[in-house]
Amino acid sequence: MLTRISRAIRFDPSLYREVAADPSAIVQAAVIMFFSALAWGFGFHEGLKSIEGYEGRLEKIFLWSFANHVLVWVLLGVLLFIVRRLREKQGVSLLPGFTGIGFAHVPGVFYVFMMFGSEFFILLVNVLVILMLVASFIIAIRQTTRVPVSIAFPMGVIGVILVIRIRDNLAWIAG
Repeated sequence: MLTRISRAIRFDPSLYREVAADPSAIVQAAVIMFFSALAWGFGFHEGLKSIEGYEGRLEKIFLWSFANHVLVWVLLGVLLFIVRRLREKQGVSLLPGFTGIGFAHVPGVFYVFMMFGSEFFILLVNVLVILMLVASFIIAIRQTTRVPVSIAFPMGVIGVILVIRIRDNLAWIAG
């Protein structure tokens, strides 16, 4: 699993074909989603504690983070399933899309670094992770659905916009 995470960090396209073909990789994808959500929740909470007026509660932040990750995983996994179904017509499974999107969330573990800085540093980490997520999503979509970059790119961007919109719309959970 650590080898696969390392390959995901290096944006190795062959990783996504490999995990899409491996039914047992869904468990690894779920673990990655869990740690990405944990890193976001912990990094966000600890980083914002230093900002005056922030009174978020850790359990609410984690609930917010996990709800966001699960919703994004389901929405993007189903979207990839639909795209594959339209292209291949038969013999299409949900697992490759869910596995690919799960592994595409590996950059999310870097959210933990938000706890080490000022508001500017939190913003910088957030922007860098979002850019890495865009790249990962594009690669995952391209490799698991076998669509051209002209289709994978807007889908990857839409995927990250979904991540941001769902996160922001679920902010009420964190109070």
